[in-house]
Amino acid sequence: MSQSTIHKSPCPGCGRALEFTLWQSINTETENARENIISGKLFDVVCPDCGYSARVQYPMLFSDLEHNTWIWFYPEDRAEETMPVIEAAKEKGVRCRLVHTQEALS
Repeated sequence: MSQSTIHKSPCPGCGRALEFTLWQSINTETENARENIISGKLFDVVCPDCGYSARVQYPMLFSDLEHNTWIWFYPEDRAEETMPVIEAAKEKGVRCRLVHTQEALS
């Protein structure tokens, strides 16, 4: 199951409230998930008022249900946080991969 939260912060361009989706996990059942990860769109934030745009970095899990594969995107300095979950998933037969850049997700 995909899980997300709405993050709110002031826009660096105009200061107005900017809301965007942060995905803790996203899977292949979510419409366009694979395409949005590969293109980077999943991490793009655009202010509807001033047009400011940025690519945000945050940890997340992509689950390819069809291929029984999990790909974790986690900053290298925090990768140890995911190891217990990865090891437990591997014990259940899930293929797991840990990447440290958004580009490595594709």
